[in-house]
Order: sequence, then C-alpha cells, then structure tokens
Amino acid sequence: MLQNNNGGPPALSDLESWTSNFGVEHPVLADIDNETAPYAPAFPTFVVIGRDMTILNEDMWPFDEGYVRDLVNAE
Repeated sequence: MLQNNNGGPPALSDLESWTSNFGVEHPVLADIDNETAPYAPAFPTFVVIGRDMTILNEDMWPFDEGYVRDLVNAE
C-alpha cells in the first residue's frame, strides 16, 4: 500500500481496514517511499519473502501456492 485514501502515508489502521474490507488474509506491506518494491509493475504483485526476510521471488504472477511452499521450504 503506497498511500491511504487521502493520499498520505498509510497508517497501521489503514492497512487493517483495507485488508478487512477485502478479506485479505496474507500480509500487506506499506511502502510509502516506493523503495522496497519499485519493480512492481502492476497490482496485485506477489513478493515472496523468506523467513530470513530475503526476497525469494520478486514478481510472481499468477499466484501459485505450491511454488511458494516449495520456495519457503527449500530455505
């Protein structure tokens, strides 16, 4: 999430509200400076982050649960 409904930096409450409204159960990142994922060409973009916080796959589409599980389990 790059910004809230008012165009400002998203607060935790903005993220919680958005995920609740859309039924999103996976983690959502706030990237107000567009530095963490500037390569995201479109939304949704799935970035797989490993347990050690390294990026395992930076632009997966379409989403493939089996592939994600294999990536994470291979760490």
